[in-house]
Amino acid sequence: MSTPAGPSNSERSDGIRSIPQMVALVQEDITRAHAFIHALREMRQQSTGELLRRVETTQDALMLWAIHRALDGRDVPPCLRWPRRDESPQLLYVTWLADLQWFCRRNAFHEPAYTRWKGLFGNAVASDKWHNVAVWLYRQGHREPSHYHSKAMGLSDAQRQPLMTLLSNKMRGDRRLLGQLPRFREAIWLRATAHPDPSGTQSAEAIADRRAGILRVFLLAGRSRTVAARYYGVRFGESISRQALTRHVEAIELATKLRLLRSR
Repeated sequence: MSTPAGPSNSERSDGIRSIPQMVALVQEDITRAHAFIHALREMRQQSTGELLRRVETTQDALMLWAIHRALDGRDVPPCLRWPRRDESPQLLYVTWLADLQWFCRRNAFHEPAYTRWKGLFGNAVASDKWHNVAVWLYRQGHREPSHYHSKAMGLSDAQRQPLMTLLSNKMRGDRRLLGQLPRFREAIWLRATAHPDPSGTQSAEAIADRRAGILRVFLLAGRSRTVAARYYGVRFGESISRQALTRHVEAIELATKLRLLRSR
């Protein structure tokens, strides 16, 4: 069975349009097209932190895709763009598409498990043909990211780790923990209040903010201290050694009662 393309890939009742379809709609409105081009130019001047914040807030699916493209170009893995956007089928599709872009660009010779998925690696990433293949394949997985997509692509757990939507079971568990991040930050703050920084240079608020950020990247990194240290620098623009990160994670364990450094 061949992969549909062109008109047969038009928007359906699922409310999903491909990227070329969204671009065509923007081009129909000259005012909107100029505004979009201006926004793309401004994006080049924005910091990685600003772009990551925009991932969380923008409601324009095409703009969300443009931000993902910019972050991909800066080598920011999709998992660091958490939380995923799933308020609408279109936003969720774009979030899934960002996973595909990340993986396909960095694994050009990957052999998917299902033959139909080879089109993702046989066409230039983010080309119109690539997008036509992607939107068709997405709909085969019951119109949302699922185990089917990971199985079809033949992804190992390690290959899924940098991604946002194609999760292993362990990643799902850690994402559930991330949903409790405000509660964990409160616990960290309480312990920092009860045990102030001996140097007196860090407030309880500052300690709680930093350690909540470390907990975030540690879980997104699959609990790898080496990867988490790298992710922390990417996400927050501040370097941290593996040893320093380990000390913070140990303090987080004491405050939250989480078992983070022990094997699960």
